[in-house]
Amino acid sequence: MKGSIFVIAGPSGAGKSSIVNQVVNKRPDVVESVSHTTRAMREGETCGIDYHFRTVEEFESDLKAGKFIESFKVFDNHYGTAKADLENLVAAGKNVLMVLDYQGALELKRILGNQLVTIFVTTPNEQTLERRLKSRNTDDEATINKRLKEAKKELSQAHNFEHIIVNDELERAVNALNYIIDLRAA
Repeated sequence: MKGSIFVIAGPSGAGKSSIVNQVVNKRPDVVESVSHTTRAMREGETCGIDYHFRTVEEFESDLKAGKFIESFKVFDNHYGTAKADLENLVAAGKNVLMVLDYQGALELKRILGNQLVTIFVTTPNEQTLERRLKSRNTDDEATINKRLKEAKKELSQAHNFEHIIVNDELERAVNALNYIIDLRAA
């Protein structure tokens, strides 16, 4: 039995990774796709688990070779999903969760159509988003402001997604994602 692909997008700080981690840790049928990126590794991240960290030259070489099903530049860094990785996981019967920015999600929707399910994760309001970004302690004030500005663009794209999860309470958001996965499997 083949697996399904679920693309999850939304602004930085909406809780996408927290939701996905909870689901992946409790469901053996679900895995997270590991993207390739040129951004610097953050404290606590592991290459091959959080991302495949690449140099710009390595990334661009793979891009030219057509190895990515989607790729975009976000906040001056390249991100992409390797075709072979995705195909192997789906063929193995895994439900694959892909956390992408809205551009990557919409590009995959254009390429794969009904082969994937699109989900947009957001917060109840902008104040919650700003509080979460600040509490992560990973960005300076200028970067947080840049992310908040970008969030407005991202929020304007929510209507292009099949499902919207408002992450006002983590357990409820996790349950919503599990429901969407189970709905596809039914």
